[in-house]
Amino acid sequence: MPFSPPPIDPRQLVRQAAAGASTVNLFASDTIPHYRFSYLLERAKGMVSTVIQLGSTLLSTLEKKDAEELALLRATQEPVLLQLITKTKEKQIEEAKANKDSLEKSKSSASDRKKHYDKLIKAGWNAREKDTVKHMTTALDLQKVTTGIRTASIVSYLLPSIYGTSNGGMKFGEAASMAASVIDSFVGIYSQEGSLASTIAQYQRRQEDWELQQQMAKLDVKQIQEQINAANIRIEIAEAELEVHNKSIEHSREVEEFLKGKYTNKELYQWMISRLSTLYFQTYKIALDMANAAQKAYQYELNTDETYITPTHWDSQKKGLLAGESLMLGLNQLEKAHLDQNKRRFEIEKIIPLRQLDPSTFLKLIADSSCTFDLEEKLFALDFPSHYCRQTKTISVSIPAVVGPYQNINATLTQTSNKVLIKQDTEAIKWLLTGEGNTGDGSIREGWRSNQQIAISKGHEDYALFVLNLNFRDERYLPFEGTGVNSSWKLDIPKASNFIDLTTITDVIITVSYTALDGGYTISKAVEKHFGNFKEKTMFSLKQELQQNNNNQQSNFTISPHLFRPNLQNYKFTKISVLPITNQGDCELSLAEQWTLKIADKDPLNLNNGTVTQENGLSFEENKILPQSCSLQNFNNSENLSDILLIIEYEGKIWTT
Repeated sequence: MPFSPPPIDPRQLVRQAAAGASTVNLFASDTIPHYRFSYLLERAKGMVSTVIQLGSTLLSTLEKKDAEELALLRATQEPVLLQLITKTKEKQIEEAKANKDSLEKSKSSASDRKKHYDKLIKAGWNAREKDTVKHMTTALDLQKVTTGIRTASIVSYLLPSIYGTSNGGMKFGEAASMAASVIDSFVGIYSQEGSLASTIAQYQRRQEDWELQQQMAKLDVKQIQEQINAANIRIEIAEAELEVHNKSIEHSREVEEFLKGKYTNKELYQWMISRLSTLYFQTYKIALDMANAAQKAYQYELNTDETYITPTHWDSQKKGLLAGESLMLGLNQLEKAHLDQNKRRFEIEKIIPLRQLDPSTFLKLIADSSCTFDLEEKLFALDFPSHYCRQTKTISVSIPAVVGPYQNINATLTQTSNKVLIKQDTEAIKWLLTGEGNTGDGSIREGWRSNQQIAISKGHEDYALFVLNLNFRDERYLPFEGTGVNSSWKLDIPKASNFIDLTTITDVIITVSYTALDGGYTISKAVEKHFGNFKEKTMFSLKQELQQNNNNQQSNFTISPHLFRPNLQNYKFTKISVLPITNQGDCELSLAEQWTLKIADKDPLNLNNGTVTQENGLSFEENKILPQSCSLQNFNNSENLSDILLIIEYEGKIWTT
């Protein structure tokens, strides 16, 4: 992670403000949670599920409020509408009655027509019609008589005239003329018979029409009566509907009064919406904080800066609806990313004696009951040059000392800072190993979960835990877990809190269990390039560790190769410090003011404040260390000394290329 948080994108501020979220979330602290990712993920999902439920409840309450307002609106409008419909119902009754009156009149008219045709049929032909037929019949009879006479006159014209004085024969012309008149008479007779027959036929047809009209009038009367009956029923229905309608008006007013006065009214739902909105938003903020905590644990455990949880899930214009579902999606994406990236890493254990790491620091601890020390990148890069992303799993502390029965060693170990190389960045490796160059673009995560502290009470492989779960199933992180092994520390062993003599402490053994990733050839070559010489301080006790032969003037001892790191080339002693330890356990450099140090066959070297450096004549440089005979000369006051400590600082090449 970068040393400082990245600048805030103004557009993100605008989007978050539009979503109704607080800008405080954008500047949240990088504090790492105490619990592991898997535990926080499940807790965050549970809280988000609660958010989803509250969102559903809020939506349901909004719907109920709207439904309640709609019901009340309908209940208020319905009586007014029913009052308007009342007039329509009344008009419908009037219409039905008017329709009945019309049908009654139609029935009366049909009855009159029936009576009229009954009368016509019963009366038959009237007197004039009868006279017409009678006169036509008489005229026909007379026409026939006239025709008979004319026919007879034809015969008389054909007989000769024998009477009187005149004489003559038959009158054929007059006979023919009379014959024509006879024929014309027959024409007239037939014509009269046709007119008579036509008149009688018209009377018969009229009679038939009257009978038809009589039947139709009869049927009309019957049909209209049925329509009148139906009209009576419609009147009853309309009156019944009006009665029901009036009852509906009464009921609608009762419903309106009930809706206005019932407990679960729109005011209650409005109150519930207000309370639910507050609870919903507060629960969402808790869920978002827990989701961010899970994301922070994910970033912390896997050393990544990937982000899946954003503060833009909440849309205040929509009352935050579906914010829980959106946040759940982010958690699911976070879980998938964790499953994809959480591969098994190297698991390594390194034992670090403080006396070997930095003898001066160890002596300071004995003298002042407190010291600070660093576990630098070089210390671990030397073991596995290709590794990076070294993160602590556990740290245990052992303090060998003379302790009385049933006594504890009470100490406090504090981590003051830590660094983790989280990317395969050669520039960052150079900075870690040499302090030169730059840290790279977010390649080093620094200071996460610093200032952790453990209380040491057993003094032997003390993890500061009652029970160490080696499967790491503890819901919380173990002390220092996940921090960088490249770290700075402070160890306190207060004299007032311990029943031991600190001078009896022979060493402080720090065991670091950590994980790492393999960066391959690129990382390995970068370490070899920038590592430089291996440098170490080694402290020896002339009394306990080196073969010595003391007399009143000098102390002889041998420096053996096994006291130094093997597999180095071009060994070089850069500083030798001689520390006289009095019988009281104090370091008195003044006792060594007149001492000289002789190495092999070289000239004796004067001790400057108890030390010999390259500046004042120390010049030991060999391709490998051979046993060296050494002596402290001008040695005196040995009766006041309990021991002499020798600190040799040396260096050598690890890699030749």
